[in-house]
Amino acid sequence: MYRALVLLALAAMLAAPARAGGGAPSETSMDADGLLLSGEGASAGAEAPAELVLDLARAADAPSGILEVALTPERVVRSEPFLVSVTADAAGGPTREIASIAFFPPPREGETQRFLIDVSELPESGKATLSVRLVPATDAPLTRTRLRVEGLALPE
Repeated sequence: MYRALVLLALAAMLAAPARAGGGAPSETSMDADGLLLSGEGASAGAEAPAELVLDLARAADAPSGILEVALTPERVVRSEPFLVSVTADAAGGPTREIASIAFFPPPREGETQRFLIDVSELPESGKATLSVRLVPATDAPLTRTRLRVEGLALPE
């Protein structure tokens, strides 16, 4: 199943036309619900994940423990297909993967897409560090691909 997802994401990304230049940054803040204590606008690249600090008491208001994360590709390199892994590290618990994300339609520089993440297994108070990491979808390493985390919100 995982292999099929990776192949589907890879096929979609390779079918997308290459784009030169960069997209414009998002003009709007997504964190109107006050879910993030820090990290809004953080970038993830090959060298380091984006780090966010989530207010778990505010996240406990999420219906069914689901939040939306908005991701904007800052640089898309056609030869660097990727997936996104979101992990959470909360005090008193193990680090957990709370989302695996594939862009569809394929990522385009400057075009924000929103994805659902499951925080229902995290404690209902305190804070958690979320890491948004790019994962290569092939054996080739990522070198230039980057994305920005616009923020988190309660789903509408």
